[in-house]
Amino acid sequence: MNKLLLMRDNLSDQGQVPSAGSYYSSPDLIVHDQVADPQSFFVGNYAQDVNQSINRGSGANFIYARVKNLSTTDTLTAHVRLYASTSSLFMTPSRWVNNKICSAAGESVILTNPMSPGGIGVAKVPFLFNAKATTNYCHVGYVTKDETEPDIPDSFNTYSDFVVWLHENTHICLRNFYTLSGRASTIDQVNEFSNPSTKEERVGTFNVRLNGQFPIGTEVTVKCDLVGINASYKVTSLQDMTQFPVACIIPPGISAYLVTSIYLPSGGVWPEGGYLTVTFYVSESWDGAAFQYSLPAHLLSVPLNAPHLFQSQGRLIMVGECSTRMI
Repeated sequence: MNKLLLMRDNLSDQGQVPSAGSYYSSPDLIVHDQVADPQSFFVGNYAQDVNQSINRGSGANFIYARVKNLSTTDTLTAHVRLYASTSSLFMTPSRWVNNKICSAAGESVILTNPMSPGGIGVAKVPFLFNAKATTNYCHVGYVTKDETEPDIPDSFNTYSDFVVWLHENTHICLRNFYTLSGRASTIDQVNEFSNPSTKEERVGTFNVRLNGQFPIGTEVTVKCDLVGINASYKVTSLQDMTQFPVACIIPPGISAYLVTSIYLPSGGVWPEGGYLTVTFYVSESWDGAAFQYSLPAHLLSVPLNAPHLFQSQGRLIMVGECSTRMI
């Protein structure tokens, strides 16, 4: 493997071989809240370790990855992979190489934008880690300059061999993540949404709907820090369908994830056939091309967190609906 791509072992790692210092605290594998422009944000703080902590109660932990192009002549695109392990399994990669962490769309390989010589790139979308499904909080990052499959040994004879492998390869890094003991959700659903236009959407509404008789006391939280959404709702009566809308203003050019989490009350049981759907609507003016296909905003009732957005009755058009569940 040409040592042209760098995922650092620690902040002092400049790509020298072998690297020196810590081998288990890579600043280039980063648990972090969503950011509007990952490329600018994580390149701007490349000299810092801005890692946050994994929430052990969440199925939706975002992990960003950054890479440096060590070539002095070539523009390169990095292909980033991420694997989950524990310290007890380090010496037997055959036991963790199939623990691939993927994006919200299920991609196990995430590309950066092309990096000029000496440039820094950030994986275009974050990896999504379900901390409720595993206790493997140590992650191995592996980057290639093309679609070449990683060359990872099945095992190491000694722990020293594993450490040398990390220090002598710039394209491999390791991170032992900090964790927080958060309240465990029953499920977390992640919906990607975007505004590709150059103008903000005055009203973007997510209609969250529980289908089935969920137990009284079931709590639903909806969160996306990028657009100021942090709402919650509790089921107060048994009914076949419970819904509530959450609204926001969506900035131009944004691409983000809405995380909807369900917390069943103590002793509560998921209803037979029950499921969650999230439907995305945006506002449409009377002279808009799709006005004839829109519906009155009041049909969704006033959003819990943004009644001021509906001071005058508007019209909404549906962008899409998703009922995929991550458990």
